[in-house]
Amino acid sequence: MQDENKIVFFGFYDGYIRLSHYFYINAIEDGYSFKYGLSVDGKIIKNDSSMLQESIETEEKFLDFIAKIKKITTNWKHNYDNPDVLDGIQWNIDSKDYFGSYSGSNAYPENFNELIDVLKEYFDIK
Repeated sequence: MQDENKIVFFGFYDGYIRLSHYFYINAIEDGYSFKYGLSVDGKIIKNDSSMLQESIETEEKFLDFIAKIKKITTNWKHNYDNPDVLDGIQWNIDSKDYFGSYSGSNAYPENFNELIDVLKEYFDIK
């Protein structure tokens, strides 16, 4: 297991005058803390915020999540950008220890919706 309370995954998806979604996974003493927050006013939700919903998960569930993300991102570039769109959507996922960092501004890899589906599943988003 990783160092206790270390962030092992971070992600966000937000847009101009839209809801912002924040995702954190922290290594903890007896598993992994999956945290999710939704900002309706555009404010950043930090890892220690009381606005985050939290569930404690097993190492097996965490490794299953990471395996799915690795599979989805296999052929991704690290950055996607469309400079012709103003005030659009920005996104980022980052897990330096497991698969690296990917981000975008108004542009996405072809299978981006698969990532959204996995985030919804593992962070229990309706």
